[in-house]
This record gives sequence, structure tokens and C-alpha cells, in this order.
Amino acid sequence: ERDYAYAGSFYAYAIWVGIGVAGISRYLRNYIKNTTLSATLVSAACLLVPLQMAGQNWDDHDRSGRTLARDTGMNYLSSVEPDAILFTNGDNDTYPLWYAQETEGFRTDVRVTNLSFLQTEWYVDQMLRQAYESAPLPIKWDREKYWGDAASAAFVVTKNEIQNVLKQNNIPSISYGQYYDVNAYRDSIPLKEIMENLRTGQYKPANPFSTGDTQIIPSNRLYLNVDSATTDWKAFNSRPADKMFLNLGEKSALYRQEMMIMEMLTNINDDNWKRPIYYATTVDRNLYMNLQNSNFSLTGLAYQIVPGIPQSGGVNTEKAYDNLMNKFRWGGLEENPDIYLDETGRRMISTFRLYFNQLIEALTEEGKNDKAIAALDKVTTVMPGKAVAYGNDGIMFARAYYRLGETEKAQRLMDEIEERLQKNLSWYDRLTPRQISNTMVDIYYNVNSLLLIASVYQEFDKQKYKTYTDDLLQRAQTYYMQGAGYVGDVILKDITDSSIRGYYRSENDTAQRASEEATMQQALKLMQQFSPRLLEQYNKQQ
Repeated sequence: ERDYAYAGSFYAYAIWVGIGVAGISRYLRNYIKNTTLSATLVSAACLLVPLQMAGQNWDDHDRSGRTLARDTGMNYLSSVEPDAILFTNGDNDTYPLWYAQETEGFRTDVRVTNLSFLQTEWYVDQMLRQAYESAPLPIKWDREKYWGDAASAAFVVTKNEIQNVLKQNNIPSISYGQYYDVNAYRDSIPLKEIMENLRTGQYKPANPFSTGDTQIIPSNRLYLNVDSATTDWKAFNSRPADKMFLNLGEKSALYRQEMMIMEMLTNINDDNWKRPIYYATTVDRNLYMNLQNSNFSLTGLAYQIVPGIPQSGGVNTEKAYDNLMNKFRWGGLEENPDIYLDETGRRMISTFRLYFNQLIEALTEEGKNDKAIAALDKVTTVMPGKAVAYGNDGIMFARAYYRLGETEKAQRLMDEIEERLQKNLSWYDRLTPRQISNTMVDIYYNVNSLLLIASVYQEFDKQKYKTYTDDLLQRAQTYYMQGAGYVGDVILKDITDSSIRGYYRSENDTAQRASEEATMQQALKLMQQFSPRLLEQYNKQQ
């Protein structure tokens, strides 16, 4: 919950309300001489205002049965193995976890580590202490080495950067050794070597830049040597690898929290990955150290850092399935889909649906269709459209149902989503061109969902697809005439591109090819009439 409602402005409003009551009371005395009676009437009239507000806003403020904040915190903690380290970043992915641990004693073996705080020395101090059943973080820096400016940041300087500068200044390669330590700056360097140097702070490899006393990391490609023979690869759901790379990419500097992440990874690797380490799924991607593409495995609301090559599209289907299906709780929606959810709550539910979708796709890829259908049934039951309206997430569920042969369930979802989208767009259709220009973002959102539905029908129901594209082309024409040319362009471009793809995919289906070509020609004809600029783009492509 937030405390924004207690803004200082409300004190000023309360003062003016009090002055207003006194003013009304004085005014009534001109007509009612009985002071007690006039005061009673004023009080009764003024009480009607908060009563009206309560009557209209009670449902918005009724928290009965709503446990989403607590359950979300517990779901994060349930996503990780015993004695795990869990990196978080903001308030919504930190405070509910602390509440669950401190107040309800839930999963106190997990060390919740907020990366925003890990920039500070005092928080590093805290993380080096035992907390309930959670062991200290595996950080071996001496306290005086991470306090103050010494470990606040380190520059990332690469050999290529240095050599490019020297070339620009016409320095011959034979003289490079006069300007930088050619042995220190390498294409890739063991992370352990980097961390040993950063811990001591004694050696700063020479370079032609003005880096002062700041620490230097002389490569943007670091690696850990993994003991493949002693690592439990099955537990990680990953294929073995003897090296784990950290590609720092275009980073020009690392800050204290990033250096501490590298310190922990180094020491956990030295201990053969016995202590699990995770990122909460809500952590800023800039803090992922570029591990998300090669070393992340989704387990629920957390990504486990694994030293090998993750399988199943980066989803640990066994752990994620158990967590999402059996351990997680959904804020009371499973018991009562009518409970009120504010904007933040609705956003969290939409996020949960995305992780369900990742699990469903991974299960389907593994051929575990029964489990994929069970996960679809679960998510559409505990997080129904009645509680939080389906958008593109629901369309993805419908697509998955189609692929798994559950046509009736898919169509029910599609019908529910279509009905809402059509109602929304019918309301926007009543607006004037000026009003439409002010609601363009909302119109685009609804139209984009219709286009996604059309793509599903193109794959699974050709007859509905034809009807749908005809309707969308008519809408495009309407939007052009109402001055919403941007939305019209989006529709025509999407349908044209889809028809081209459908045409080439239907190589052995003459009738379908003819249908796709006819749809494409309709779209191109509308471009010629309403958007020659867009048509010109396609002519250039040809």
C-alpha cells in the first residue's frame, strides 16, 4: 500500500472546508435565528458530502479478501531454492518480501539483496551478517576496501578503445607499450583475476586516459572457469559448459553493486555453485550483467543464474511448473474474482500471466502437452478476464490452446476478448476527429490486439481470418476519413505483411494463396487511395 493519499495539500483542503462550514453557518443565521438549529442543519448538510464519497468510492478502497501484496512477496521467495540469494531492485519487489520474512517468518533462509541499496557501504556491512537462517553474502572484501570512493566505481577500458585512440594520434604499433600495459589489456580475462585486483586496489594498469585513482577493469569480456565435473547440471536444467562469460558490452564503468555481484559470482563458482543465486524478474535489465541471454533460467518470479547453457528456452519447466501450479498464491482472486484491484495490482496480474505464457511455451516445446494444457487451465481460472481484462496475454493463451488442440477453450477466450475490444472501438467511433486525435494511443492499443487476433485466425481458422481482415480494412478506411491516418497505416501495413507471409506459406494450397493475394491487393488499393507514402515503401521493396 502507498501513503500518497496523505499529501500535504489535504491539510490545506481541510482548513478551507472548516472555513466553509463556518461561512455557511453564518449565512443561515440570516434566515434561521435559532443558532443550534442552523448549526445542526449545516452539519447534516456537510455530512452528506463524505457519505456521498463513501458510497461512490467504497468499492475502490475495500481491501476485503485482497492479499496480493503479501502473496506476491511470498511468490518471489517461493521461486528460489533454500539458502538462496535473491537480487531485487525496487519497492514492489522488496518490501513485500521483507514483510513476509520479518512478520510472518516465511522463507527466512533466503537473503533478499536490494541492488539499489547495494550501492552503499552500510548495506554491504548488513549483508555480511547472518540474518535468521540466511548465511552472509559471499563477499571477501576487507571493509576498508569497499568503504568510501575506493570501491564506488571502476572504469571498463578495453584494448580496442586504447588502440583506436593511439591510431587516431598516429602512434605506431611498435610504440604502444609506452602508452599502456599491453599484457594487462586482453580480449578476455578470468573474472577471478579481475576481482583479486579490485579487492586489493593495488594495481591500476596504465592507459592513455585520465582515469585518476579509479579502479580499472581492462576488458569488457570476463569469464569464470567452471568445474564441469563437480557441477550438478541436472539441478540447473542446463547443458554443461566449462566457461561462463560475462560480456560487459558497451559499459564504460561498473558501480559498487555490480562489482559486488561479480564478487559473489566468483566465490560461488569457487564453491562449485552450491549456493543458488537469482535475480527477481522485475530487476532492471541494466543490472543483469548481460547474463539474460546465456545464463538465466526462469523458475517462477525469479531467474536463476546457471553456469551452463539453459534448456527449454531459458525456463526450468520442472521448478517453474511446481511453483506456478502448486506453491504460488494469487492475492485472493482464486477465491473471489470480484475483489477490487488497483492499477498496480492489475499490472502485477498481467505480469504473472506473462510468466505463465513462458512456461506454457517451454512445456509445449518439450512435448509436455498435458502439463501445458493444465497450466493454461490454471492461469485462466485463477486470473480470469473478469478480474483483470485480457489483452494480448489472453490472445497468447488462445493461440496456445489452438496449438494444443483445445479449440473450444481457445474460441471462448477469443470471443471474450473480441467482444471487449469491439465495444471499446465502438465507443471511440462516436468521437469527433479532434477527440480521436487525443485518444490515439488507446485506439492503437485496441486495434493492435485485433491485428494479433487476426494473426491467430490466419494460422488456425482461415474463414474467420477472411472475415476479420475485411472488417479491419473497413476500419482502416474509416480511420483515414476521421484523420487518424497513423492507425490506418498500422492496419494496412500489418495486413499486407501478413498476407505476403501467408501467401508464401501456402505454397501447396492454391485457394488459400488466392485469398491471401486478394486481401493484399485490397490493402494496397487502400494505400493508393489514402496513403501513397506507405505504398511507395512497398514499391521500393519490390
